[in-house]
This record gives sequence, C-alpha cells and structure tokens, in this order.
Amino acid sequence: MAIVAAVVLYLGALVVFPEPRHAFGPDGARGVPTRELPVTPIVADPDSSAARAARRREARR
Repeated sequence: MAIVAAVVLYLGALVVFPEPRHAFGPDGARGVPTRELPVTPIVADPDSSAARAARRREARR
C-alpha cells in the first residue's frame, strides 16, 4: 500500500509541478507532462569547501 501511495503522490506532484524536459534525459518523459526551460549551466563555486580542499592539495604538491 505504501508503494502505491508513493507512486500516486509522485505522479500527482509531477502533474502539479512538471519537471523540465532535460531532466528526463535523451529518451524524454514517459507519460508525465514536462515544460521547456533552458538548461542551466553547472558552474563551480570557487568558495566551496571542495574547491578549498583542492587548492590545499595542489599547494602540497
């Protein structure tokens, strides 16, 4: 029963809040509505802890 409820709630949420078309990959969505949005580029945050750790590793070499 919990799995059925989760599926129904997920599909209902996709109808109310559709995902961008590019979120579903090259095959596209199957049976759920989507919306067209531009693809947001992924950029690195130079102030993130991962970037600081990478700089520390490079400085040790």
